[in-house]
Amino acid sequence: MAAIDGTAVIVAFPSIADEFQTNVAWVGWVITAFALSLGITLPLVGRVVELIGQRAAFVGAVTIFLVGSLGCALSTSVEQLVLFRAVEGIGGGAFMPLGAGIISDRFVEHRARMIGLLTSFYPIGGIVGPNVGGLLVSFAGWRAIFLMNVPICLVALVLGAWLLRGARPARREGAVDVLGALLLGLGALSLMTGLTFATANAAAWREPRSFGLVLAGIALLLILLVWEQRAANPILEVAILRQRPFFAANLISFGIAAFIFAIFGLIPLFLTRGYGYSASEIGLLITPRALLTIVVSTGVSFLLPRLGFRVPILVGFALVAASTLLVAQTPSDAHLGSLVIPERVVLTTLLAIAGFGMGFVLPASNSVGMDILPDKVTAIAGMRGAFNVLGNVLGTTFSLLVVSLAATQTEGLVLVFHIAAVGLLALTALIPFLPGGPRPMTPELLAAARQRELLAD
Repeated sequence: MAAIDGTAVIVAFPSIADEFQTNVAWVGWVITAFALSLGITLPLVGRVVELIGQRAAFVGAVTIFLVGSLGCALSTSVEQLVLFRAVEGIGGGAFMPLGAGIISDRFVEHRARMIGLLTSFYPIGGIVGPNVGGLLVSFAGWRAIFLMNVPICLVALVLGAWLLRGARPARREGAVDVLGALLLGLGALSLMTGLTFATANAAAWREPRSFGLVLAGIALLLILLVWEQRAANPILEVAILRQRPFFAANLISFGIAAFIFAIFGLIPLFLTRGYGYSASEIGLLITPRALLTIVVSTGVSFLLPRLGFRVPILVGFALVAASTLLVAQTPSDAHLGSLVIPERVVLTTLLAIAGFGMGFVLPASNSVGMDILPDKVTAIAGMRGAFNVLGNVLGTTFSLLVVSLAATQTEGLVLVFHIAAVGLLALTALIPFLPGGPRPMTPELLAAARQRELLAD
């Protein structure tokens, strides 16, 4: 639901700008506000679950997302729309950590496999979102994108309240780390706003408001790290990050977002500027990539106990890096003897290689940290998500800055693709620090799982 909503809204940009008589830069905050509140919420979820339990946290997250969706649909100004998109991000940011935690508790014997399978459904949003969004905008207007969430949320509320009766209850008391949440929110807001200003034009990054906000954001995030080591109930468990496997796993999550997800978002621009393809043609070119990601990641999820974590990530990085480098060569028609392979087929094939690689990367990278400390799956998923969001924001913003400074957008995009490929290859140096594979089950973990199943029944 959150993945579809996040991608469907992109196709509504022109309609929103026209209705509210505002520029595209302002409408861009419709996505930025969602990403910002998403990044702030992710590390908070683990603490909230400990305070109120999984069932209440799930119902609360769906309710917040429902309120945000209704607010977006009924907004009468772009400012209201941005505000309610931020509310949506709060609810949406809780779904992935909560889902990982619930699955970890219910499928203890197959934790890595099931968490990997969960992440396989997320790329569906990249396929369904733009297509559904385009149809809804064409026939019912942009507000329908948000209204479609209402019945889904209502069904989720009923099922969540019923099926999660035996979910993990509240386990400890204590106040929420309000100061930590404020530092995280203000730091992320300053950093994202400064980087957004920096992409306005070639000289914008030198303006005081750009680098001043970026420096303020970095300073606030550093203060957050210091504070979290002293806080009684920290929202970020810094002690976990000191463990080498977790630190390596989170750096890899950051790199995946910066060097893969951010770059994938620029592919449509490259196909438009470099080749002149229309929006509908681009959709056909990139859909096989997403489909391959879903199919391969589903298969790899079931094979994780045999493959381990390191090999899939290494293979996936190599395939995505190769695809990115080849696409950067702006390929045209290929010749196989007397057979001419059309340019569209060549591009689709090269992009599909990246989808094949992502099918290896996603299940392993999403499961590796959670499998080591299964009792803290929700907190670990939240931290991983925060690194992921930050990587996506920084990767996208840096890429747009490079593009704006280049002689042409096509040249800038080619340079960005090369940088991303080199970055992915550099990330392989972290793979030896990861665990080899899913941890073996212990009698204690199996006993705890059976107890939770009895409570659920």
